[in-house]
Amino acid sequence: MRPERFDKIIKKFLKFLNLALWTFLVIILILWYSNNKEKFFPKREIKQIPNPINPFK
Repeated sequence: MRPERFDKIIKKFLKFLNLALWTFLVIILILWYSNNKEKFFPKREIKQIPNPINPFK
């Protein structure tokens, strides 16, 4: 195998590896966030309104 061709193969492999690792990182961050979003945005509990037609009465 010629060295120039080998260099091209290594460059293509490194580009692919870089893209694969970034994609993997983004997927891991999305999955982590979806499992922990309750910590960042807790659900608000709505208190029961005694008179739903006019709550200020």
